[in-house]
Amino acid sequence: MSDLDDTAGALALSTPMPKPPIAIVLTGAGARGAYEAGFISRLLPELKNTRPTIIVGTSAGAINAALLASLAARTPEEASREIVERWRRIHKEMVLGPAWRSLLRAGRQYITGLLLGMDAPTSLLDTGPLATSLRDRSLLDWDVIHDNLKDDPSECDEQSDNARERKVDVLAVATTESGSGRTKIFYQMRRRAQARGTDPVKVPTDDDERAIDYVPTYLSPEHVRASAAIPVLFPPIRLGSQSRGHYYVDGGLRLNAPLKPAIDFGANGIIVISTDSRRYGASAAVSTDKPPSIQDHILQAMRLITSDRMIEEIAALVQNNAVIRALSENRMESKVVRQEKPIPVIFGGPSERNNVGSVAARALEDILRGPRKLGHLDLSLLYWLTSTSPYSRPDVLSYILFEPQFIGAAIQAGIEDADELIENADELISGGSREARIWSMLRRRHAEKMSQSQRCP
Repeated sequence: MSDLDDTAGALALSTPMPKPPIAIVLTGAGARGAYEAGFISRLLPELKNTRPTIIVGTSAGAINAALLASLAARTPEEASREIVERWRRIHKEMVLGPAWRSLLRAGRQYITGLLLGMDAPTSLLDTGPLATSLRDRSLLDWDVIHDNLKDDPSECDEQSDNARERKVDVLAVATTESGSGRTKIFYQMRRRAQARGTDPVKVPTDDDERAIDYVPTYLSPEHVRASAAIPVLFPPIRLGSQSRGHYYVDGGLRLNAPLKPAIDFGANGIIVISTDSRRYGASAAVSTDKPPSIQDHILQAMRLITSDRMIEEIAALVQNNAVIRALSENRMESKVVRQEKPIPVIFGGPSERNNVGSVAARALEDILRGPRKLGHLDLSLLYWLTSTSPYSRPDVLSYILFEPQFIGAAIQAGIEDADELIENADELISGGSREARIWSMLRRRHAEKMSQSQRCP
């Protein structure tokens, strides 16, 4: 091990694991949420002392957030098995209506809107089946979710609350309000969680600078469906009464990785699970031999929305942690960093070999090989419609690729990348428990980067 490794490793272990409450932030990605499920299933059993009780999700991450909340009373091993099993049961017919019928209807509505002034289409695809699936107890049991968010009547003092295995403190889903464009965080909070004498959660206040509003409510399948309503592809969802309600679309438009809400709820540590890397880089989904197509630009716009803000926020949080620790060691107060304390981060995302677009490309090749395409007419149609840019096609289709071959492969990719994170923590950091080493990985990477920059100006 080099001097650099020694220095980074020592720095990484100089701070203990975060104390509860711990948050998990689950980003959006449509069918790519299967990757998140795989990563969670491998990571969760390692979090013996830092199992998350603040669960925040957006888009497909909202579905995974609800799944985790429904499994909160299970052991980590049981919850890990169950989240994977439930994702393996998901198929296209549980999420989308026939694509050819939806596209024809949208085309007809568009033409009659132009010629006759009638209502324009609200989406290209039909998510009616998703509305039914989100109420299916075999996928999401909302009675169990609400039970896991309830206070136990037998808890009569704080000591019993702290001694009890904590279930869920907060479940929150991010949406984007149509029209205003503001992020609305709909959340349900366990009442006693904010009254604890130690490690309480916080009731958040609206953030006008970031256009984030917090709405306490009794969560339902419609809130999750609204969070996952990808604009243009999926229809907007109305929440609230007919007279005072509003339409909402995918929360990932403005806040695909809701770290800020996790902090506002009082998290002392944050686990971020994403289907995008936390590093900027060139994409293999873009051809350099010819000008990018409209489809390429759409994919690029989706990446700018879903990953760039996440990369910036994680980098800022890690940097703020370093500044706060440095100031604390020198007993100085910060007038620049608003953050009150270091908030350690675990990041889970794809490695180069398990890039989700590459996983989708392999799955598409298998699904549509030879005569098999005759059994997947909808997918064959979408595959043909995106054939103008074969480089970006797998990435674009991966968001709606609710096929067993892709879901299974994406789950396995998530498990493998979580294994790699754990193996790297064991290999690169010495001392402490495995759980502490996992929590130290991002700080170690940051320390390594700073050391390299100082040695190589």
